[in-house]
Amino acid sequence: MLSVPPCAYPAATTVLKGCITDSFSGKPVTAAIVSLEAFAVIRKRIGVSTASSAAGEYRIEALLPSGIYKIECSGQGYRKYSALVNIASGRSQRRDIRLLPLRKPPNRAPVIKGVIPEEGREILCGAKTRVSVCAFDPEGGPLEYRFLSGQSVLRDWKRDPACLWEAPAEPADEVFVLCQVRDRGGLIAEKNVRYRLFKPSPAAILEKVKANYFGVSDFSAQMRFESRSGLPDGHTVKYCRYYFLAPDKERTDSYAKPAAAGIPEQTLIVDKDKLIFIAGSQRREVDLKREFADTGLDINILNVCYAADNFLSGHEIKLDQSACDAGNLIFALEAIPLKENSLYKKLLLRVDYRRGVISGFDIYTAGEDGGGIRLRQSIRVLKTKEFPGRIFLPMQMKKTVYLGGGEIRSEISYSQARLNSGLSGEKFK
Repeated sequence: MLSVPPCAYPAATTVLKGCITDSFSGKPVTAAIVSLEAFAVIRKRIGVSTASSAAGEYRIEALLPSGIYKIECSGQGYRKYSALVNIASGRSQRRDIRLLPLRKPPNRAPVIKGVIPEEGREILCGAKTRVSVCAFDPEGGPLEYRFLSGQSVLRDWKRDPACLWEAPAEPADEVFVLCQVRDRGGLIAEKNVRYRLFKPSPAAILEKVKANYFGVSDFSAQMRFESRSGLPDGHTVKYCRYYFLAPDKERTDSYAKPAAAGIPEQTLIVDKDKLIFIAGSQRREVDLKREFADTGLDINILNVCYAADNFLSGHEIKLDQSACDAGNLIFALEAIPLKENSLYKKLLLRVDYRRGVISGFDIYTAGEDGGGIRLRQSIRVLKTKEFPGRIFLPMQMKKTVYLGGGEIRSEISYSQARLNSGLSGEKFK
C-alpha cells in the first residue's frame, strides 16, 4: 500500500488479463464485466472496463501509470467481486477471478453415522430387537426413517429413528435390515446392516457359563452387604470378607466396621455338603446333603456354573422368549425340577451369553394354599467386571426376598477383588 500512487510517473501501455470462472464448478463465466479504476493525486480520474469472452477470458489494455488500482467484476447470477491490484506501468500482468454464485449450493443427502445393533451382531431367533439409526442432515433439516427386510417394509417413513423388529423364527447365517433416511428435499441415504440369527439350546447357554468359570480357581473380595426392610430399625449394613474356592467352597466373614481386623463377628462357610455358622463361641454345623437329599434343592447357584450337566439332568429346561433381552444377548431359562417334592417349583435363570455370567435368577415356590407358584427371591446383577483371561464375574447385585408381610431388599457389592491368587484349602479354613 506504500507503492507509488497513480500518475506519479508517466503512463505507458499496460495489459491486465485473466480468466473468470465459477468458484464451485470451475466453468468459465461469459459476459462478466471487469472494471479497473484509480483516483489520481491530481484531478484526473482513471477508469477502464471490459467484458469476458465465451471462454471466460478478459483483457484490459490501456495507458496506465503505476500504482494501486481497484478491480471489480460482476456477472449475472454471481456475487460482485472486488479487490486491489498493484499495476506496474508498461508491463503485462495476469489476474484470474473466481466468482461465487448467488444461488444456494445443491442439497446434500443425509449422512448415516451408525446403526444399533452394530453390523454382524448375533440376534436371537424370534426375539424383538430395537434397531436404531444415528443420522444427520448437512443442511440441518428434519429427517424421516424407514426400515425394510427383504421385500417387507418393517416400518414406513416416520420421524422416529428406531424400529422394533421381530427376527425370523429360524436360524440363518445372514439376514439384512435396510435402514433408509430421507430429508425434506427427498434425498435418501441408506445402510444395509447384516445380522446373524441363532437359537442356542439351554445346554449351549449353560456351557457358556461353565466355560467362563472354568478359569476361576479362587476369588476373594471385600464385600458390603446393605439390607432394608419395612420394619423399624430394619436397615442393616455388614462389612464382610468373601472367599470362594472352586468348585464348592464359600466363606463369608462379617465385621462390625469396614476396616475391622482380627476375629470376625460371624462366619458362614459352605464346604461341599456342609454348612457351618460361627458366631463368637457358638458353632453350628448342618449336613446339607442329608437335609436336602429328598428335596432335590440346589443349595448354591454356583452349582449351575460348575455342574451344569447335573443341573440339566435334574430339570426340565426351556427358553423363555418373553424374558429374554435379544439386543444384549441375555437369555432367560425356565428350569422346573423333575422331583415333585423339590423346595422350589421353578427357577428362572438369566444368562449373559457373551460374558458367560448368570445376570440374575428368580426362585418360585408353591403358593400359600399349596397351589400355583409365587416369587420368593430375586437377584439381579447390576455390575460385572472383566478379569485377565476374559473372565467375567459379578461385582454388584441387588437381592429381594418376598415374604408374607413384606419385602427385604439388599444390595451386595464387591471391592478389592482378587482372582486366582493361589488360595488353598488350608488357607480357606
